[in-house]
Amino acid sequence: MKPRFFLNLTAIIVCGIATSAQAGTVWDEAISGDLSSNWLAPTALVVNEGSNVIQGSIGNAGQGVDRDYFSFTVPTGTQLTS
Repeated sequence: MKPRFFLNLTAIIVCGIATSAQAGTVWDEAISGDLSSNWLAPTALVVNEGSNVIQGSIGNAGQGVDRDYFSFTVPTGTQLTS
């Protein structure tokens, strides 16, 4: 029997300058649907200054591996801090 695993993924991307703005949830697979499973065509996300949350699930629930791929551009005038 193959082992089954299913992981909950939460990624927090922080873009900032000298302020502490809150950006919110960028993508939630429970609401927005599955992120791309094609690394050549990742889901393009828009992030803002502050904390940007991406929520979803990855793993194997007995139906193959569910990898999620996404890309984003750090907004002009900000920097990726974590």
